[in-house]
This record gives sequence, C-alpha cells and structure tokens, in this order.
Amino acid sequence: MAQPHDFSVIDFIAEINKTYGDKLTINQRDLEKELIKILAKYKDGDVLKFNADLANLEDEIVKALKKSGYLGSTNQLLKDMGSIIALNVDKYSYLSKTKIQKDNLQNYLINHKAIEFYNDLTVDNLKGAGMRLQYVKPVAEMIRQNVLNGLTFEQATDTLLKKVGWERTLVDGEAVYKPAPLNLTRYAGQVAKDGINQYNGAVNQGVKDRYKLTKFNYVGREKETTRAVCHHLRGMQMPITEDQLKIVLDEYCPNGTPSDKQETISINGGKEHTVRKGGGMIPGTYLDNFTIYRGGYNCEHDVFWTR
Repeated sequence: MAQPHDFSVIDFIAEINKTYGDKLTINQRDLEKELIKILAKYKDGDVLKFNADLANLEDEIVKALKKSGYLGSTNQLLKDMGSIIALNVDKYSYLSKTKIQKDNLQNYLINHKAIEFYNDLTVDNLKGAGMRLQYVKPVAEMIRQNVLNGLTFEQATDTLLKKVGWERTLVDGEAVYKPAPLNLTRYAGQVAKDGINQYNGAVNQGVKDRYKLTKFNYVGREKETTRAVCHHLRGMQMPITEDQLKIVLDEYCPNGTPSDKQETISINGGKEHTVRKGGGMIPGTYLDNFTIYRGGYNCEHDVFWTR
C-alpha cells in the first residue's frame, strides 16, 4: 500500500468525483429518455392535456431517476465517501507532528457531530429532501406548466430538453455544448463535489479539535479557476497560523462577506488576469469554519492541520 502524502486525500476525492461524473453522463442520457416517456403520458393527439397523473409527477420523476441508474451511481459515490475518515487518519498518523493513536482518532471522528452533519447534508442533497426540492420539484413544475399550457408534444419535448439537457452555443464558429440549468450532471456533480469536499473539511476540523492544532498547510494544485484567496494562501510560507489566516480573511472575506475588491493574479506563471478578491467564496466564511468552506464553491484545496 502506498504511503500517505500531502495530496493523497484530495487525489482520492478528485478520482471518485471523476468516476461519478462519468456515470452521471450516462445517467443523464437515460434520464432524458425517461422524462420524455413521462411527457408522453399526457399526449392527446399532437398536444398535451391534463390528467390525474399530474398530481403524482414528483414521484414519477423519482422513479425516472432510479431507472436512469442515478441512485446506483450515487450510492457508490457515498460508499466511497465513507473511506475519507480512514484516509485522513492514515495521513495524519504518517505526516503529522502529533502523536496519534489511529483507532482512537478514527472512533472520535466517526462520532463527531459536525462530520455527521456534513455527511447527512450531502446524502440529503443527492438522494433525499434536498434533491427533491432543488431538482425534482423544478423539473416537475416545468412539465406541469407545459401540460397546462397545452403545448404540442414536440414543443414540450424541446422545452424540456433545453432545461434538463444541453445548451448549444457557438465559440469561434464551433458548436459547444454545456449542461443546461437542470442537467443532472450539472446539479449532482456540483453538489457532490462541494458536499464531499466540505465533509472532508469537517474531518480535518475534527482532527484540529481533537489535538488542539493551531497551524495548517494549505494543500492543493492551482489551475486557471483557482480563487484569489486560495492563490494567496498557496503563496504563503507553510505552515500558516490562525492569526495569519485571520488577517487573510479580513482582506478577502471581511466579516464573512466576500470582498468585491479587485486583484490581479497569475496562476502558475500564466497570463495575468483580474478577479474579485472574494470571488467564489461562500458568504459566512469565518476563521472557525474556513477548514470546511476553504476557498468556497468548487474549491478542491485541503486544510491539513499540524503543530
């Protein structure tokens, strides 16, 4: 078995998210077919007409998600997410300057309330009430509106696919497709990435709490979309103290409000570009929750606490 290293946990998270994204692409294709079948239930000649099934539309969409393979893909992702505690225990035991008893730390983290909260939140947003509210309900309302407006089946199908399928744009004369607002790969992919990274952040916070650690290394690679605050932290001498982090947050997210001030940065020696200092950061990011929120939405960096 390979020895743990600085990137071992974030590389694992990137790998399971990529695998999940690949599966979602297949699930998305099959979901589109299932949703069109649902539309066809309201077809009367060339147009859509109301019938009693419209009241059960949310349940029908949940069944369509299951038939698409989405729940199977998501269950595997959540099972993989369950390995993050053990991976962090190995990493801290091997790399930390703190004497750690692995079994004691593992049991502590398994029973840590914040870690349990972020686990449950991710599950809820991918499979439970959160998924039903943020994804199932908007899709159902769109189908209901199309039926009640008496659109033709062809019109309703086109409208549906523009919202749950792929948006076509032209870039330099070439057709480029990106996920539409209710595309499954877009919704579930983003929820999974943020949810798992915040869950991992809660695990790091748990280790910090357990051993009263006060310094950290900000771990991760930089790319074109790297946030200004992440670029700044990655450029600092490690380890970073809590006092130093407070100064950084006062500049980039003062009083929990992402700063709109501009900053010019260059990633990996590339072309300079101007960004908002607080761009992408989650409102309400403070010293106490930075380990969990880090650079904000879509941030792939890791806070590794040490002495």
